[in-house]
Amino acid sequence: MTEAPPAPGVRAEPPVALLVTSDAALRQQITDLARAQHLTITTATRRRRLGRLRRAWTAAPLVLLGADELPACRRAGLPRRPGAIVVASTAPHDPDTVRRAAEPLGARYLAVLPGAWTWLANQLAHPPPAPADSRAADLAA
Repeated sequence: MTEAPPAPGVRAEPPVALLVTSDAALRQQITDLARAQHLTITTATRRRRLGRLRRAWTAAPLVLLGADELPACRRAGLPRRPGAIVVASTAPHDPDTVRRAAEPLGARYLAVLPGAWTWLANQLAHPPPAPADSRAADLAA
């Protein structure tokens, strides 16, 4: 998803998070959550060019990884991303399997919506600082 360009003279805020998902409903839920807080997120699927995804994965202040893309991101060999959050719109049948699959990617949390709305909204509102060489905007191109 590419955000609309800012109005002339208005400084655009960098995205606070990268969302990796192919689930349209999940993407809409999280986009709506961010928009309600006047925050910008970048969305992507693993199908996009892997090099761009890898750069955004390491540069974004916060990574939200859709449970639907978890196996594909592991197969793609994305590096560990401490603090990544796995997000899902329904509770997984086996949360322990999801957690074990997420550990090599550095994900420590599983947020199931809508129950985790408040917690996830707080994570978006207070993301960690972006790395100095942030290139998350590269993904929007």
